[in-house]
Amino acid sequence: MPEIHMNFIRFSALMALLALAQISWSSAWAADETLEGELQLASPKDCPFVSGDRIVFLGDSITWNAREADGFITLLYNTFTAHPEIDVKLFNAGISGHTVPDCQERLERDVISLAPTIVFIYIGTNDVWHSLSNAGTPVDKYEAGLRDLISRLRDRGVTVVLATPGVIGEKRSGNQLDTMLDQYCEVSRKVAADMGITLCDLRKAFVDYEAANNPTDKESGVLTVDKVHLSPDGNALVAKMAAKSIVEALKAEPLVPHITSCGFLDSRDATILIHTNNPPAGLTINYTTDASDPTASSPAYSQPIKLTKTTTIRARTFVNGQPSSPVVSATSTLIVPDPAATVAAPSSGLTRLFYDGHFPSMPDFSKLSATETKVTQGLDFANLPKDHDLALQFNGYIKVPQTGFYDFSGGCNTMSEVYIDDRLVIRGNEGTVPNIPLTRTALEAGLHAVSVRFNAPWQTSLGFLLVIQGPDHNRHEITKDDYFH
Repeated sequence: MPEIHMNFIRFSALMALLALAQISWSSAWAADETLEGELQLASPKDCPFVSGDRIVFLGDSITWNAREADGFITLLYNTFTAHPEIDVKLFNAGISGHTVPDCQERLERDVISLAPTIVFIYIGTNDVWHSLSNAGTPVDKYEAGLRDLISRLRDRGVTVVLATPGVIGEKRSGNQLDTMLDQYCEVSRKVAADMGITLCDLRKAFVDYEAANNPTDKESGVLTVDKVHLSPDGNALVAKMAAKSIVEALKAEPLVPHITSCGFLDSRDATILIHTNNPPAGLTINYTTDASDPTASSPAYSQPIKLTKTTTIRARTFVNGQPSSPVVSATSTLIVPDPAATVAAPSSGLTRLFYDGHFPSMPDFSKLSATETKVTQGLDFANLPKDHDLALQFNGYIKVPQTGFYDFSGGCNTMSEVYIDDRLVIRGNEGTVPNIPLTRTALEAGLHAVSVRFNAPWQTSLGFLLVIQGPDHNRHEITKDDYFH
């Protein structure tokens, strides 16, 4: 599981991680009655959720790990599945090691593209923790980043909950980073108050819990397994706090319209949701698609809006013709997928090019002459001319089964890059596993060029696991049978 200090998942554990990622959300784990009460699902009259809600959890490895059987996202999911009459979808947008600036960079790709109506932001641990290696986030940049994330989501009518980070070590005295962590949590509280969004104060909840349940002042083992990542009790506490905060957030703005928006292929239906089961008499949701502000005489929303081109929808609620919410807007973008390559009689395998020499950074392969060129079955590192101070690339094609959006991720133990159709989709540095995907790529069904590149100035062994996630949202390894040249 995650290596403690740098918060990265090592290559030796990646296969196990991949297996965990395949856990089906349909598994019959028991719903949590406490969470059902917090989510208020049992009473249709009071339920704040509506069918079509999409909840995205944005964070770091704490959030990523919450997909496991006892994780807080799984606990929440199990509770929703006990009420199939409410179609609510949950998405995990956690990436190990990430900070507020990382979340800013990938907000469009990993969050907005999922068309969320609710986003739960649980971030800040690494912004503080990584200060030990001079890679943390300065407090002013942390505050500005939180405000940017929230503003970009609120502009789209998304309900946002901001969580404070919990603990970096469970001891109640003498923790090296407690003072700094408390400072950053105060910033999160201030941002939530200033911007009028709901705060999920996990820091306070963790401190209170530790005071009552950690009498021997243990460093870990109460709410965490390793000072940071959650134990079963930690996950249960976060799930309860998250449920309560999300409900509070929805009830705080019941008349604000929520527009589902994302990139799409061909055509899509855009929906406008409103979180109230007791709408006042005379309530309408009026919208425009011509960039003008909606008025009471604009079209009233009654069914999904069919989109066939890039469209900005602006919406507002009215009661008896009078505005009752701010104007919210969201743009859904028509995306043209990369066309499939035309390859006459493709053969199984990849072309492996070996380059002898020491390269301080990833070289420009177009300026190098290969020492050896051979065809391998997949990403095969066997029988290299030498096993240190080298650069390597594998060129060929992968077969995409259906037209849609694809994410690529990978794991290795040296510098690496992956290109699909000449677009950089993964960049990894030494020791950072899994390597971070850079972009979501729209691909047409068929063959697409792939180039996997390595620079190993000191490495004695090489390995790489390339993972793809497509329209079915399942993650799987690209095996040797999927490569062609």
